[in-house]
Amino acid sequence: DNLFPCPPHIGPSKKMSTKQLVRRFQKLPITLYRIQPRLPVRLRDLATQKEKGRESFDIKIHEDGNVHPATGEYWIGPNGMSLRPGNDTMLNILRNWRGETMVYRLNEGMHLPEKLIVLHERDDHYSMQTTEPVPLEVLNERITELLESSPVQTKERFIEQMEDLDDQDN
Repeated sequence: DNLFPCPPHIGPSKKMSTKQLVRRFQKLPITLYRIQPRLPVRLRDLATQKEKGRESFDIKIHEDGNVHPATGEYWIGPNGMSLRPGNDTMLNILRNWRGETMVYRLNEGMHLPEKLIVLHERDDHYSMQTTEPVPLEVLNERITELLESSPVQTKERFIEQMEDLDDQDN
């Protein structure tokens, strides 16, 4: 029973570039996946991560206390929930993931809720962001609601399907 058809194996991602033009989508141009250990979503803000001595973050909270939509034509840094297509990069991330996690699928052609948008930031990296300034908790709730209605499977099952060359849905 193939609950989670995966796209064909599309090879390794290109070297990251910060000079790619950002493209914005209300309707997904390809199937994208989210690695998410548990719900609800809790995006990591820059200030809190720095306080913990960590470098990775998902979002920056502005002086007004809100998360703002990314503006401009070029990618300048994280500003939402990371998404990727099913490719070598995604497989490598999952193979090296410590602990349990789930993989959520957002299907090609899916229309996003009005207050969310997906940006193709660079190479094989996309992010789901807000379309309006909102508190981080509101953005987390909106994204959680979307993921709750999306197909989900374990990382092991996702890897198994992606590596199964005889799977006709691959």
